[in-house]
Amino acid sequence: MKALFPLSFLSFFQAGAQVLAPVDTYLSDNRVPAVAKAYYQGTFRAEDDDRTFSIIKGLQSPDNELRPFYIVLVSKMIPESDGALSEVLFAACRTFVETTPDYLIDFLKSQKADSARYKNLVDQWSRAIAGELAINCDGTADCVNQSLTTSLRRASPANRKVLEQLYAHVRSYLN
Repeated sequence: MKALFPLSFLSFFQAGAQVLAPVDTYLSDNRVPAVAKAYYQGTFRAEDDDRTFSIIKGLQSPDNELRPFYIVLVSKMIPESDGALSEVLFAACRTFVETTPDYLIDFLKSQKADSARYKNLVDQWSRAIAGELAINCDGTADCVNQSLTTSLRRASPANRKVLEQLYAHVRSYLN
């Protein structure tokens, strides 16, 4: 019985981790909608339309196994977005980091082994969050601090330092 407890605890602990599986895993998974697979494979460009919005909504998926793929898809959209899509996308990114910061931070931390990829992801998400803060509250210091405070309240202690680093990058886009 003693040997089972640590294994069970470890399985429970890892259940919420946001680690990206090999992409082929998602592309062959029946739970992933065809539109998400098509976007990943580059068969259409993200636009201000229902197909794209359905992918963005995937950030709120209750499925811990699939959510990292949606984070990748949204991350891919950020540099491609403009106009109305940016408003929707950036709002979704801000909401995601404020309501479920551990999902994003765990995902980012899982990418640290590839330094260039990690920096690129941090840059993309910082740009999106800064864009939303600039649109909806003129990017004021109070607004940024309120967003950070909201995120920190919901973040696990282990993720707070990376979250603060992310918001330092957000500030750099607003200054």
